Amino acid sequence: MKSVNARLDTMFRILGILITAGVLVSQAACSNQNSETAKLVQTVSLSKPPMQTAWRPDGKRFLADGFGSLAVWDTATGRQIATPPMWVSSPSVLYSPNGKLLVLSQSVGVTRTTSVLLLDAQDHHVVREFTNKYFLVEHGKAFSPDSRLLVVVADKKNGYRNVAAVLDVEAGTVVAELKTPHTDPKAKGEDFIERMVFSTDGATVMIGFITGKIDVWSTKDWQLIKTFKAHKANIRSMAISPNGRWLATGSQSGGEGGHYDRDTGITTVTKYDDPIKIWDTTTWTQVKALPTHDKTPSSLAFLPDGKHLVSANEEQILFWDVQTEKQVGVIKGEFKGGSALNFALSQDGQYLVVGGMGSLEVQVWKIVGQLNK
Repeated sequence: MKSVNARLDTMFRILGILITAGVLVSQAACSNQNSETAKLVQTVSLSKPPMQTAWRPDGKRFLADGFGSLAVWDTATGRQIATPPMWVSSPSVLYSPNGKLLVLSQSVGVTRTTSVLLLDAQDHHVVREFTNKYFLVEHGKAFSPDSRLLVVVADKKNGYRNVAAVLDVEAGTVVAELKTPHTDPKAKGEDFIERMVFSTDGATVMIGFITGKIDVWSTKDWQLIKTFKAHKANIRSMAISPNGRWLATGSQSGGEGGHYDRDTGITTVTKYDDPIKIWDTTTWTQVKALPTHDKTPSSLAFLPDGKHLVSANEEQILFWDVQTEKQVGVIKGEFKGGSALNFALSQDGQYLVVGGMGSLEVQVWKIVGQLNK
């Protein structure tokens, strides 16, 4: 009997240790959902990997789209409230700054005619449609701060997405087409547009290219006012600070690229190791650099204080003090698949909605601590 009791006592002690260990592991797993920088508050799923996320400016809704799938969620409840009944070219979604419109793109029919659709941001009925075979919204789009103008990429029948079309949202017309000479006239396909962003006062629009150059256009007369080489490789992300003082740009980081010169027969190899660069928008000189450690910054956004920048790569969300060029926060270890992350920052700077091609999950994080002030 004593032997049986002894064995039972030993079993209960082992069971107690295992339960305690399980609780500790569970607590550790939960604590891993948080950091000193941000706390995970919601996780929802899209039917396809989310290639792009967006917040409605009032913060009441967020969305994600990927590979033709689009869904909208209520921020307060996490409930999916809409799935617009249309095939979406990904990633092409964008809310207007005034929160009234949702832009998306879809390809229609055997001719691949591309429609730029402006939907009502509340009930998602179509307000206006721009139909043009050569609009490529998924390769670049930007609203002016007053929500009056929308700039999208167009390839203008030549097969190269090197033209930016300026659309008047109210009138339904194309008001300008922005095109610059190729960086290398002998390589016609090189100057593909990758990203674009308006200045905070709407006076200029900045366009980034696959070659690493940036064009700066005046919106007053649609004249080119500046062209400069910003990066060695393609522009992958751009963000303007709230006061318009700084432009942040990110480029491919990690690996090498070769350029073949047809005249000399020589291939020049370039190592892609550029940092995130901060540009003074009055002089267009680089004033700051934030290290990437061979991880491409796929998304960038300034916090409302204008002093901090958020960046994403294939596995982390990073927070930076721009003035000191120091990393001051990180969200890591919660993203599956090791593919490029994308995020959208809420207008009040309180929340991030994060997606990536390696998972169906869409995560909402609340920024906490010193950065939430």
